[in-house]
Amino acid sequence: MAKIIWTSAIAIAGLAATIWTKEIREFFGYVSEEKPIQIVIPTTTSNKENIEPAKSINPETNEALASIVVGVWSGKLDDKKLIVHIESCVSGVLSGFDIAGSNRRPFTGVCSEIRNDVVRAILTEPGGQKWDGEFSIEFMRDGGDWIGVGTFRSFDGKLNRVVKVKKE
Repeated sequence: MAKIIWTSAIAIAGLAATIWTKEIREFFGYVSEEKPIQIVIPTTTSNKENIEPAKSINPETNEALASIVVGVWSGKLDDKKLIVHIESCVSGVLSGFDIAGSNRRPFTGVCSEIRNDVVRAILTEPGGQKWDGEFSIEFMRDGGDWIGVGTFRSFDGKLNRVVKVKKE
């Protein structure tokens, strides 16, 4: 008998995954395919200023956060060109990718407004490459432009750099 495994998308920001197997369902007494077992996979972050999105963000707040953070941000990470492309913001949970020099890495993250028109975001790369790490950026208005100022820290602690980006 072949095992049938379904994996729904790793839930928002990789915080949980739903994994179904016939053996697990039978072990816990579930015989219907419609009753998944949810396994929560906690994530850790190296950032000491850990932030979490609000448990429920109303649509107006989400739209306001998204209007600030979603888009293409360009700047520098040391001597390398840096692009931070935030593709989506859903209930304060972000997804996108960054490009530092020629290295493109996906990220997931969280954001929250910390004061009027200032949004703090933590963007975490997956950790599969040597220099993967975490961005901590505050996005704010500077005159008529939107800028982001923060840091990038590699998971191994060997890189700790200042990040400055501007919304394109």
